[in-house]
Amino acid sequence: MSWTSVQCILQKVCTPIAIIINIILIQLIWHRSPKAIGFYKYLMIYISVFEILYSLLDILAAPDFFGHDSIFIVITSSEKMIIPKVFQVPFTNIFCAMFGVSLANFAIHFIYRYLAIIKSPLLEPSVKLAIWFFIPIIYGVTWSGLLIAFLHPFEETDTILRKTYLLERNLTLSDITYVGTNYWIPTDNGQEVLNLRIGIGMTLIMSLVTSSIVTILVFATLCYHKIESLVKVSSNSTQYRLLQLQLLNSLVGQALIPAVLMLGPSSTAFVSPFFHEGSESIGALFGITISLYPALDPLPTMFVIKSYREAIFGCCRKTTRVHASRTSTAAS
Repeated sequence: MSWTSVQCILQKVCTPIAIIINIILIQLIWHRSPKAIGFYKYLMIYISVFEILYSLLDILAAPDFFGHDSIFIVITSSEKMIIPKVFQVPFTNIFCAMFGVSLANFAIHFIYRYLAIIKSPLLEPSVKLAIWFFIPIIYGVTWSGLLIAFLHPFEETDTILRKTYLLERNLTLSDITYVGTNYWIPTDNGQEVLNLRIGIGMTLIMSLVTSSIVTILVFATLCYHKIESLVKVSSNSTQYRLLQLQLLNSLVGQALIPAVLMLGPSSTAFVSPFFHEGSESIGALFGITISLYPALDPLPTMFVIKSYREAIFGCCRKTTRVHASRTSTAAS
């Protein structure tokens, strides 16, 4: 079985799993959150809703992640999409932009957690709180604009696709839409020159990625230092300190999952074509990890935060007792 086939299967399997798990988490956040969490529970729900939309878009757009020599592109084809062809271009662009939104989501969560721990006045009044929902959207719009401006289709990539992806799948250029990189352009004398448009676009996109990663690292460190200082202050209750630590640990766990599943594979997928090492297997592996991300990401929050964990285990114990009671009744 090829990597592409595995990716296709996981897109279909992981989407319903991701939707179910995130809906369960939303119910836990809404009904089982300690009062001390306050407004932060809405940001937690925001991530869950985003991951539901991300997984839905993954199965609706059914993108292929294709690498070959100097290119890495995200392709949607009318053959695989289960939505009208008129939506093919916007769905391709939105899907890629949501990768950037996922990074922004975690960055603002770490900032918010730090401000909540230090009880910053920046979190009040409630009008200011709406800004937290719009920052990832602005980030996504910026990401989308960069894709349209710098990583849109062009002739040299079309030529490579005709000889590889399209030929193998019996498709034409009119059947697909794509965005992505092609670092090197052949000249008339047989040599290659760097594609400056792609170089500029990738530099700007990597700047966005770097800013998110730096923000996460800085504010995660500040949060842990601040929580250590809270332990030494007797006026802070043990319950409050434990809750802050649980929230931070769950957020770190949630951030590690996309870091491992998305940042690592995406970096390999984007960098390897620069050295003419792009391959279908690298692209498909990236697609696989993107399908897994929305299904796995809610788990740290569900099991690290005590009230959610106890609700899950309590439900499991109740279900087990009911099943055992029915079995015993049937046997008698």
